[in-house]
Amino acid sequence: MTRHRSQPLKERPLVPNCHPMSCHLNCEILQSKLYQNHGLTFHLHNRMKPKVLVTGATGNLGTAVIKNLSTQYRTRVNVIAGVHPPNDPTPIRSRVSAVITTEYDEPSMEQALEGVQYLFFVPSHSANRATQFKKVLDHAKAQRVSFIILVSLLGCESRAGLFCSQFRDMEEHLENIEIPYTILQCAPFQQNMVALSANFKQKIGTIAMPIGAGGYSPIHVDDVAAAAGVIFNDPKPHFGKKYRLTGPEILSGVSIAGKASMGLDRPVKFLNCTKNEAKKSMLNSNSPAWVVNGFMELYELVSKGFFATVSPDLANLTFFKGLTVEEYFRENKTLFSSDSSANAGQFYVLPSKL
Repeated sequence: MTRHRSQPLKERPLVPNCHPMSCHLNCEILQSKLYQNHGLTFHLHNRMKPKVLVTGATGNLGTAVIKNLSTQYRTRVNVIAGVHPPNDPTPIRSRVSAVITTEYDEPSMEQALEGVQYLFFVPSHSANRATQFKKVLDHAKAQRVSFIILVSLLGCESRAGLFCSQFRDMEEHLENIEIPYTILQCAPFQQNMVALSANFKQKIGTIAMPIGAGGYSPIHVDDVAAAAGVIFNDPKPHFGKKYRLTGPEILSGVSIAGKASMGLDRPVKFLNCTKNEAKKSMLNSNSPAWVVNGFMELYELVSKGFFATVSPDLANLTFFKGLTVEEYFRENKTLFSSDSSANAGQFYVLPSKL
């Protein structure tokens, strides 16, 4: 699928020209020549690369992280995909050195972390996900994992509702485990809008969310992946840091409809549905009651402007402000076509398909 970006990913300046990575590689190449001149052998590409385990590897975010690491940083890290059964790893298998099963509640998780230096952790959709993460951290410490990136929720320090409390619990577990870490607090993902695709079967597509006049700054998973790549390339400067990752603009429901219309080249309207309507729809999709209640709290937070912020952290890390919602819809026209039958997920799903 052709991707339309204000700045293509391959042209995105991940590091400045004077970044230590480029200097380090140049030094290694020079060193290689010097060693060869003295009758010694130096294999640059056989250097010991740190193993990075990416959990939630078949989800939107996990897949994006694997694509980024396996292209932009393929000479720097050795990528392993952590997959929760029964998800199919076929689409990512060619991009990783290994595929392993990661079941957060099982003792086998410690074995999955054997030999892993870096961990990119995507929380599950389980009600006990904070407890799961604590178990994973204990296994990581036992296996001497040297660095962890945790995907968290923007503004969870407030503990404003169930999801915020769960993510803050995970952050606190990580802060107390004595393993170097970085936390990525993410705004809701643009990819979650696929949940609205069933409302685009009509001639006029509909963005239906109970958010009133509230706005937020949805972020593209490729931008989160780009930030993670920069951090994994040189983790030490990011130890103990917490980055707030948002999209490049604050959008209301009406604004999202306008951006969708421009990206899809078709009429799109915003419908401020009631919470009861949204709740009924989610329950009909067999979502657990606790998840539905959590989503209703998130809708309420959006309506009150809780996520109405644009952070500079993404640009500071990647030198790129981020992909727009219009670009997201443009690159996914087939998902939002009038004959689309896609209808999966909810307005704010956690960044994984676990």
